[in-house]
Amino acid sequence: MSPHPVPIGHSRRAFWDRFFWQMAEGHFPDSKVTEQILLSSPDLHAIAGDDLYGRLVSWAADDHARLDMRAIFDALFPRRCFCRRQGAMDHHELDFSGANVYRRIYYSDPCIENGCDVLFRRTPDIDLLRCRDCGDVWLRGMDQDWGRQHLLLLEPGDLERIEAEGIWPSGLDQAEATWIAAVTGMAHDDPRAPAWQREANSPHAFQRFGAKASRV
Repeated sequence: MSPHPVPIGHSRRAFWDRFFWQMAEGHFPDSKVTEQILLSSPDLHAIAGDDLYGRLVSWAADDHARLDMRAIFDALFPRRCFCRRQGAMDHHELDFSGANVYRRIYYSDPCIENGCDVLFRRTPDIDLLRCRDCGDVWLRGMDQDWGRQHLLLLEPGDLERIEAEGIWPSGLDQAEATWIAAVTGMAHDDPRAPAWQREANSPHAFQRFGAKASRV
């Protein structure tokens, strides 16, 4: 992961989620880099609001100022149920290049295993999950080649686009292509996927999230 993320051209909410989590965990050793990003990114004002934005600008402009970045992160993105907020996060796997917050984990996450409901099974290896506590929706890919999970946090509007237009976030596509190539499986765009989805899901779930062409 580069310590010099460039936010231009990507989903701003997802960028700032990753950015402030990294700051809260102390993974940006060069404070000048973070200060420059904050001071040169006016879109943050719309996300943070007047008071919080003013505190961030004051901190960035003062070399001696101190600010609790964990509290800042919690104020901006108050998701407390998912385990990345409470325990170790595989920060070396974070990716600043996509439009959604992305994680790759090598262990069983209690929140994912015990606190989420499966909304839709997209393929044998990809599920759409919703957390029962906070309502966050995740796309989870199960990489059978390495025994790891790929998790993509849906941003505002993503779920509506899936239902209305059949447009899914693409943040898992490259990883999926890699593990499908290594182990026989079914990719999300496999011609067999619509029929598999119909069999693997309830009629209601298929009507909401299934392949558009096969709904008629």
